[in-house]
Amino acid sequence: MKRIDRRLRCLETSRGVYEPGLSIIIRTGVPSASDGPEGCGPVCATIVSGPNKGMWLTRGDSEPEAAFLERVDQAERGCPALS
Repeated sequence: MKRIDRRLRCLETSRGVYEPGLSIIIRTGVPSASDGPEGCGPVCATIVSGPNKGMWLTRGDSEPEAAFLERVDQAERGCPALS
């Protein structure tokens, strides 16, 4: 390997070029009542990269967890009008 190739690979590694990227942050909620379950699953998500970067999604009161996660996946892929 040439010296420039080694230097380029070192720079790419230090900048995280080949590292997996973060695209979604999912927040879960804990009910405030003491008689409820310990966790109520995901309640909101923020898209942090991709075509819908900055989009914030919230889970509806009666929305099933699986439906919410599917909506988040669609938003990450860039499907329009998901809120």
